[in-house]
Amino acid sequence: MLASALVGSAVADEPCPQPQPAETGRRSPTIPVIPYEPEPCDPNRIAPASKEELGSLQGFPDRWRIVEAIGIKENLLDPYHGHNRLKGDRPMFGEDWYLAFIGISDSVFEPRSFPLPVGGPVTARPESLNTFGSPKTEIWAQTFALETVLYKGNTTFKPPDWEFRFTPVLNLTRVSADERGLLRAPADAAKLRYDSAVGLQAAFVDRHLRNVSPNYDFDSIRVGIQPFTSDFRGFLLNDSMFGARLFGIRSSNRFQYNLAWFRRLDKDTNSGLNDVFSRGLSALRDDDVFAANLYVQDWPTLGFFTQGTVIHNRNREGGQIQYDDNGIIQRPASLGVERSGDYDVTYLGLSGDGHLGSLNLSTSAYYAMGHAERGTFVDRPQSNFANPGLKLIGIGADFDLTPTLRVSTNVNWLQFVDTATLRIARAQGDIDKDIGLDASIAVIWRPMAIQNVVGRLSVATLVPGAGYRDLFEDQTAYAVLGNLVLTY
Repeated sequence: MLASALVGSAVADEPCPQPQPAETGRRSPTIPVIPYEPEPCDPNRIAPASKEELGSLQGFPDRWRIVEAIGIKENLLDPYHGHNRLKGDRPMFGEDWYLAFIGISDSVFEPRSFPLPVGGPVTARPESLNTFGSPKTEIWAQTFALETVLYKGNTTFKPPDWEFRFTPVLNLTRVSADERGLLRAPADAAKLRYDSAVGLQAAFVDRHLRNVSPNYDFDSIRVGIQPFTSDFRGFLLNDSMFGARLFGIRSSNRFQYNLAWFRRLDKDTNSGLNDVFSRGLSALRDDDVFAANLYVQDWPTLGFFTQGTVIHNRNREGGQIQYDDNGIIQRPASLGVERSGDYDVTYLGLSGDGHLGSLNLSTSAYYAMGHAERGTFVDRPQSNFANPGLKLIGIGADFDLTPTLRVSTNVNWLQFVDTATLRIARAQGDIDKDIGLDASIAVIWRPMAIQNVVGRLSVATLVPGAGYRDLFEDQTAYAVLGNLVLTY
């Protein structure tokens, strides 16, 4: 694109040229003639430059560099100003290839206390004869995410023609516990664990297939490792998996759809990141997810989104034995007969998010149907269909004290639905349904009123109910979380 600035015409030779009489055209007799009165002229003024001195036309390579003529220079360290090409403000190369780079530092410190078992054959504390040991643990975690997005197209309204996204993540952790056998399986393992991991949370290609209306309703396909959320809050599924996803919109974004197939990935034990770099193709599990959903905007009322979902999970990991990086068995669950099985399950879901008048509402309900082989107790990372269920009633409030400071409070009452599976697992008699009262408070601070620097400090506690005391010791559990997120 060529942008140009046209400089004024020739300049008079005299410091104060006399105005030339204008031609008088035909006028209505009812409209008076207003004589032209020139502005006062200072004969000692500095005459403007001539046309020959300035030149009649100044060219610029494209529209993004017009601002350079008035002194605005590119600053790669500033994500907001200076037309930063690392933030997609101007083409990286060609006329429509843009690069967007996002760097995130996430620091976490969490001291906490909740029931933990005494170490196995060797205990760290003599005369520890009880079932439960010291409840205290402490976690330091540092995560660095580097997201690079290369895309082609005019993105003002039209979706990009191509998008390439690559997001490696580095995680460093330090965890301490008072009991042995918790951080690593060997009895002589230390009570302090340092670990690091590099995961790949996104690596996909997104191709814009077509536009189907003048309003840029479109169809696109995305292939590779990509995040996927099954509903508004990730109630059923919220993961980053390898797969292919066809998606698009209709009727000026009133309807949105997804058709997808995913194969789940093994995670690094201590960070939860996709363990692709160390395991390669073996990180692909024999666990497939097929998903189809449809979002409808402003239905049944204005300002409310409704979503219908069908998800099928096919798992063929029966008979496999999987130990995590700490030497602790993961598949099958170390409970009962320790025999895993295959399963097929289909979820039918209906979700909603939005507001009904002044009431904000988020809701989700799923019905599961399918078949599981053996595996009465199937725990993470396989789906768990035998559990006591949970009832939760909560109330919370947010207080925006200043534009940079928010306080959030929340209180939840928790109860089991049916404790039969707990009684079998623990070989225990009656277990009450009452779990207890969970209360938390969090302070969120954004010192510059933007999301680039966000600090959080929260405290949560669980006041035990009768069911909790039947299972664990009568001690109040708590967790303190400090979090600092820096984003470029």
